[in-house]
Amino acid sequence: MNVVRDGDVFSAAGFEVAAVGEKHHFSHPDAPPVDNVGFLVDGEVFHPGDALTVIDVPTLLVPGQAPWLTVPDLIRYLRTMRPRRAYAVHDGLINEWGVKVLESVLDAEAERLGTEIRLPKPGESIPL
Repeated sequence: MNVVRDGDVFSAAGFEVAAVGEKHHFSHPDAPPVDNVGFLVDGEVFHPGDALTVIDVPTLLVPGQAPWLTVPDLIRYLRTMRPRRAYAVHDGLINEWGVKVLESVLDAEAERLGTEIRLPKPGESIPL
């Protein structure tokens, strides 16, 4: 096992991966945020983990749902990041009604920001 921290860069499966961020987004009033990094792959795709770290990146894999994530936090993060495209991940805890709500929020933000923001279908491949 290798531990990485903000600023570390390594190769994995032929990709250059940079660790970005330091702490998990606020999740509980009785516990300080734990260590958490995101990963920037080849300078193109950023998975922020649960950190919601802000960087300039073309493609964002945005958390779509989590016990610690509110819709205002999601919207604020998308508006701050302003990626060329964003795809929601981290949605495994929601049922079909929750997916519809998430898709509605993402559609509204995509229209507002003039970019592609959506929840990919299971198994879908997206060329970048």
